[in-house]
Amino acid sequence: WLMFKKAHDVGVSKTHSLGGKDVKKFKTDLLKKYQQLQDEEWSLLFPQKSVTLTKLNNKCYVYSNVDGDPIVFDPSGHGDSLIPTVYALSKIPAMIPFLETNPLVSKNILKGADLFLQGISEASIQSVQARGGFLKDQIWSIKIEGNPIPFAVGKMALSFAQAVENQMAGKGLLTLHYFGDHLWHTGSRARPNQGFLDSEIRPIQMDDDVDSAEQAFEAMQVTCPGEHVEEKEEDEHHVHPKLDEIIRSCALGGLKDVKRSELPMTLTSFYTSKMIPLKPEQIVSLDLKNSKYKKIKRLLEELEAEDIVALKTVRKELCVFDIHKDHAALAEWKAIDLGNDSGSMERKAGISSIQTLYKSPPSFSATIFNVDDRSQLFSPKEVDQALLCYIESHGLAHRDNREMLVDEFLASYLFGKKEAPSPGQAVPYDDIRQRLYSKLQEWHSIERVDSDGNRNTILRRGKLQPIQLMPLKRKGREITSITGMESFGYDPKHLSDFLQKRMKTACFVTDIPGKNNVNNEQEVVMSGDWINKRQGKFFLPGVFKEDGIPSSYIKIVNKLKK
Repeated sequence: WLMFKKAHDVGVSKTHSLGGKDVKKFKTDLLKKYQQLQDEEWSLLFPQKSVTLTKLNNKCYVYSNVDGDPIVFDPSGHGDSLIPTVYALSKIPAMIPFLETNPLVSKNILKGADLFLQGISEASIQSVQARGGFLKDQIWSIKIEGNPIPFAVGKMALSFAQAVENQMAGKGLLTLHYFGDHLWHTGSRARPNQGFLDSEIRPIQMDDDVDSAEQAFEAMQVTCPGEHVEEKEEDEHHVHPKLDEIIRSCALGGLKDVKRSELPMTLTSFYTSKMIPLKPEQIVSLDLKNSKYKKIKRLLEELEAEDIVALKTVRKELCVFDIHKDHAALAEWKAIDLGNDSGSMERKAGISSIQTLYKSPPSFSATIFNVDDRSQLFSPKEVDQALLCYIESHGLAHRDNREMLVDEFLASYLFGKKEAPSPGQAVPYDDIRQRLYSKLQEWHSIERVDSDGNRNTILRRGKLQPIQLMPLKRKGREITSITGMESFGYDPKHLSDFLQKRMKTACFVTDIPGKNNVNNEQEVVMSGDWINKRQGKFFLPGVFKEDGIPSSYIKIVNKLKK
């Protein structure tokens, strides 16, 4: 049923701009088919009343707007089936009814798969039932729970009554067009929002005022077994000193890039599609909360006061309504050049990333992970994706998304003899997932950047253990013991010399006694209590945090605290 999966499908046979009478007839047909559309919505889809009709090699007719974005396609070419594209639905999401699914299912749909009834969320099924269900061959869209923009369009493979009769199992929607297919690539390729990724569609955090698109990504992250999600700590030293200037520059550049046909544009869309792409590489994110603006609304209101932009509420949402392109600030705008200045937001040297990895046993390499290289390491996300692909390719999906069916392989390798379920039995998905992780060998990698900007990766087997800081008394004198620093790439002697200069105290290195010290790790001993009695720049945990080590990997064993 896919119409645009291959490049040949979108090969152009004929193309021409519609004349005035033809545009008027097309508009009448479209508004008649989608009666909820009014003249205002028509102008959003086809600004300047410009419509281009293209006949493709697959005999499909495509109607594009002045920007070249395909807005409507007619599979038959007879004008009796006008179906909106992802570009149209990004402007008017409620143009056709929708079904909701989850990001895991979206991965398969973005590869050209159809939507199975098992992949529709329970809440969406209840909503569909309340609206009277769906009919066979009716056009519906698909979107993710928590993301307002549909990412695929198709026709129903059966009626709702038949779906209920089939116990909500089997194919539900036959995909015709989806985000990222060849039809989408014929347009401007503008992503509807920050949740639209190449491999999957994710939920976003939709507030009245968007503070940071990257915060929306953080809010939707899922913790995998053994994967550590760091807590973001507020630290004034992580804010780039030129952040206000950078944000204003990205806003001006974004306004200069906005096309007239894209207006009105919501503040959300403006931030994610126009400002984020202009972010300098030297900084991590355009986090407005750390700027003087705090919110995108305040930033644009300031620019409105300078007569650069005009804001207006459209359909109960504040939008960029008009842009004065002849304003000197836009006419003279140039991208801000930070050179090699990354401020203090990115460290010139230190740890840049810590990642948990997994190695598959030989029994899983060729079956679940589908690789011949048994030494390959997988991130938690790749492990989850491999399991989902195995479920799909072996037909183990269950109508209840929280469960899956087991086959003989999973039953024998993930369960003990006495607890093994029968092949074909439904088992909670989370149980299978946790059992799979328990069979994998855990590794960890640490990426460290030196003072010259070179990146070095430390890869070790086993779970990463934290650096241990222990204030204690030895021979009546207070000292602070530091162990476990080798895992993070520290040389004990170099660390001792650094701390001696930084803290202005005596430091020395000694071997850790005992048979358990198989890696010949050493201990750095500092004279004095650097945990309980020191603060500010002399607070020892802060030294390691400055170097990029999260607080969760700094363990304090306080034997002197009263």
